[in-house]
Amino acid sequence: MRKGWAYMVSLALSPHVYGIIVLSILYMYLRFDANQYILSVLFLSVFPFVPIFLDYLRDKVDIFISERERRTKYFALTALIYLLAALLFYLWGNFMLLILFLTYLAETVLHMLVNTRWKISIHAAGIAGPTTFLTVAVDGKLGLLYLLLLPVYAARKKMNAHSDMQLIGGVLLSSLTTLVIVEFLTSYIS
Repeated sequence: MRKGWAYMVSLALSPHVYGIIVLSILYMYLRFDANQYILSVLFLSVFPFVPIFLDYLRDKVDIFISERERRTKYFALTALIYLLAALLFYLWGNFMLLILFLTYLAETVLHMLVNTRWKISIHAAGIAGPTTFLTVAVDGKLGLLYLLLLPVYAARKKMNAHSDMQLIGGVLLSSLTTLVIVEFLTSYIS
C-alpha cells in the first residue's frame, strides 16, 4: 500500500524522530560525552518507541496511536522512562540533559492528563516543546525550527488526525510548559 506525503511527513517529523534531531543539535552545541548522547537517544526516542512499535506489529495500534483511548499506557510508560533518564543525568551531572528530560516528563504527564478527555496533537507538541527548549536554553537562532510546524500541521490535517484546536493546543501546552520549566530550572541551577 502506497503512503502519501502526509503520512511520510508524520513519520519523518514524529516526536521520536525529532527527539533525535534535538539531541543531535544539543550535542553539536555542547559537546557533552558521546556515551551520554547515545544514552539520551535511547531514553528519549528509542525506548519510548519500542512498545508502540511492538503493538503496531501485533496490530493493536496504528503507528501514530490515533485512537485517543489507547494512548494512556504509552504516555505512562514514556513518563517513567523520562523520569529514569532525568535521574541518570542528574547523577551524571549533565544539567542540560536533566532539564531537557524534565521538560519531556512534564509535557508527557500533562498530555496524558489532557488525553483522558480530549485528543491533543502530540506531533505538534513534539516539535513545539523541544524547539522552545533549544531556543531558550541553547540559541535563539534555533527558533527557525518552529517552521517545521508548518508541514506537521498540514500533514496532520490532511490525514484528518486532528482539528485545528488540537494542533494549536499541542503547540501551546508544550511550548508554555517547556518555557516555564526551563526558565525556573535554569535560574535555580545557575
